[in-house]
Amino acid sequence: MSPKFIASVIASSSLLLALFLSAGPEALGQAAAKTKAAVKAKVDLNKATADELETLPGIGSAHAKEIIANRPYKSVDDLERVKGLGKTRIDALRSLVTATMPAPAATTKAAEPPARKTATSKAATKAARLEPGKKVNINTASKEELDVLPGIGPVKAQAIIDARPFKTIEDIKKVKGIKDGEFGKIKEIITVN
Repeated sequence: MSPKFIASVIASSSLLLALFLSAGPEALGQAAAKTKAAVKAKVDLNKATADELETLPGIGSAHAKEIIANRPYKSVDDLERVKGLGKTRIDALRSLVTATMPAPAATTKAAEPPARKTATSKAATKAARLEPGKKVNINTASKEELDVLPGIGPVKAQAIIDARPFKTIEDIKKVKGIKDGEFGKIKEIITVN
């Protein structure tokens, strides 16, 4: 090594040391605390933004978008669905990520089997969004929860809210636009208590 090279390394090191020391103990303590917090906090696969996912080793913007597109995840093992993530990379991420499921909608458990899919394809798709065995309480459900019901759009959902309270599920037929046909599509998946 040439003496000129050694001198430049020493000068650079001295400059870095001076910058490091000028930060002061408070800044160093805060940086250490942030680093510890980042190490302890696992990244939630179901809630993290693309930027948060990109902080993980081996995850760039393309993988972050794929992870988001394949949500929800029940466990870290579900990362196998993400194109380009092999077993080795998933194993490396295992201690850094978690997969918490979102809270279920405010519905009650059904004592009866789920509704039959006899409606149109659009209505059947809406019914598929309901969790199996769950019923929607027409007295307490939000407009969005009511909109999931087959044959019920945002206008009818608001009309249901405006007509509350209902004593029986059949009372929903008093709402303008909900007759026997629409009632037949939803009677197995609604409740009033």
